[in-house]
Amino acid sequence: MDALIIKPTEHLPAISLIAETGRFVFYGKSLPEDGKVFYTPVLRWIEEYALSPAAKTECSFKMEYFNSSSSKCFADILNILDSIREKSHAVTIIWNFDEEDDEMREMGEQYQSIYKLDFHFRSYK
Repeated sequence: MDALIIKPTEHLPAISLIAETGRFVFYGKSLPEDGKVFYTPVLRWIEEYALSPAAKTECSFKMEYFNSSSSKCFADILNILDSIREKSHAVTIIWNFDEEDDEMREMGEQYQSIYKLDFHFRSYK
């Protein structure tokens, strides 16, 4: 399965999805006008990955900001990752946030309260 790499723009995040290592990274700002349009290829890729995932999957989010449309798409991504966990595969979520950004930390905590994924919170300055 080919990796999916999306380069960042001023309003869209960098995304790196690599099946053979099971490493996923979402980084930057996510402000698409229509999150569903932007994230559909990402969701399809992760759905295909879920059919034959690596033994361990690690998904790292280091978002400066994201809009409500992106938030819904992130929930969809986490839902797929949770389905991988339900098949007895290890799935870890690394939620990175600026130590002064309470909203971003709280958003990660909200996701953690919904999904049974192994969340790790890391603050940075």
